[in-house]
Amino acid sequence: MPDPSKLLSRKLKPVFRYAVVDEVDQELLARVLFLDGFFTERQPEKQAWRTFRLFGCQPHGALADLLPRLTPATRHLANVEVRILNGLGQPIGSYYVAAFEVNAARPSPLGPGLVDVRVSGVLLSQPHPRAEPIWDYFREGGPRTRGEWAGYSPEGREAWLEVVRRHSFRREEIPGVASSVGAAYRNAAKSEPTVFELDGERVQDPAGLFCALGEAVNGPGGYFGADLNSLRDCLRGGFGVQPPFDLRWKAAEVARARLASAPEVLAASAFDVPYSPADDFVRVLREGRVRVLFE
Repeated sequence: MPDPSKLLSRKLKPVFRYAVVDEVDQELLARVLFLDGFFTERQPEKQAWRTFRLFGCQPHGALADLLPRLTPATRHLANVEVRILNGLGQPIGSYYVAAFEVNAARPSPLGPGLVDVRVSGVLLSQPHPRAEPIWDYFREGGPRTRGEWAGYSPEGREAWLEVVRRHSFRREEIPGVASSVGAAYRNAAKSEPTVFELDGERVQDPAGLFCALGEAVNGPGGYFGADLNSLRDCLRGGFGVQPPFDLRWKAAEVARARLASAPEVLAASAFDVPYSPADDFVRVLREGRVRVLFE
């Protein structure tokens, strides 16, 4: 998290980086400058109870009503969505928090009318601890060239994949983003065969494989699956292109060799016999009516 104290000397209008909204009726509950303890090390369980802080919180709606009379009996709110906002205040991604409750609040030094609020809830999918700086990059418009994810560490590539996945659900809502993808994506609905190129030179692990596939299909910062199960979902349509199409896999043997030694698996389901991650990747694509061409 950026150092909030550095903002105290700046006479600038605060730029809210997050919003909290009611999951059901989409009522705005808060705009927030900073989160603390949200992008932190994960617990072993997929879903986990977490306490985190909203620094520089501008309360609205039910949260504004609750804060003046906060007691253990009144601190519970509905399930919420924590949205990541870009510089224009538009949502570019989100995380869900169930059983959201307010634990404590105090006036914030970050500005008049702002409060710092300690909250808790069940994270239905724990944020990757390395995702926050990547969200910051996407706030400013995100990648403009292919392969930017390849320069990250293995953990950074996992975080990149999480960001592009969550960003993809908001991509069409953000002015200028949908029009920035490649010509193949824009022409995907036409009758002529569509060919995408996956650069295997950059692939070092399963996360990198899906980063490469996402940008091959949907351009820099694109998403087209994060594992075998979500790849199957994407192949059913609704993620930029729908099969049939061709995928030209450049430097496929280079990627295959790296993937064969990677400790990660590409899907949560177990396999009864030894397998190659690259082979399973190709099998799922072919089952989804994608012709894979190796180079």
